[in-house]
Amino acid sequence: MCLIYQAEGFMQKEIAKRMYVSEATVNKVCRIFKKWGCVRDPFADRVGRRKIFTRQDMLVLERLVKDKVDWYLDELVSEISQFRNFAHLAKPVSPSFGSFARY
Repeated sequence: MCLIYQAEGFMQKEIAKRMYVSEATVNKVCRIFKKWGCVRDPFADRVGRRKIFTRQDMLVLERLVKDKVDWYLDELVSEISQFRNFAHLAKPVSPSFGSFARY
């Protein structure tokens, strides 16, 4: 859309104001278009880490927390990893907590 505004003669500052984005974003889009002739939507990509905790895992956790109210976090993680067979979830959550033996 900002390329259409630019073709109509609007300045980048006015385009940014009309589109509710920063001038830097408009500048970046125009620069990419000038260099490559096309622009992908910069907001279409997912940001952040990939989710490894699924809805199914959440349901299992809710059930475990209701049934096992006195369990430690590492025990819950171990139970979920056994259920879902995710070995990487069984790693300690934080070295500061360490492992606690249950007696």
